[in-house]
Amino acid sequence: MGAAYFLRAVLASLEPRRVPNCPIIAVHELAQGADPATVDGLHPWALGELSKGHEFGLYLSTCALVDEDGEEDDCFREEVLLWNGSEILMRQTRDFDVANAGLTPGRPG
Repeated sequence: MGAAYFLRAVLASLEPRRVPNCPIIAVHELAQGADPATVDGLHPWALGELSKGHEFGLYLSTCALVDEDGEEDDCFREEVLLWNGSEILMRQTRDFDVANAGLTPGRPG
């Protein structure tokens, strides 16, 4: 089981009270043996991906384990990013304590 960074676009549903669609737009697999709890590279990676020409919008980046099927599993960090097309307007970060199955306080962005 490896780890990876995921970047998703948050797309609003056209129907009221429906969960938004969050397709994956980029994935970066961490080097084999890398400690997935080391999440410091997530924000710079997400910023670099968004800088490749993504439009104004709400994005979600995560650092997570990857299961045997290549799907996102336990998440160590989640960042909600409001992107204006050239810079981050808002950033909210939440760190998860996967080992203890709890949430630790997020760090300000």
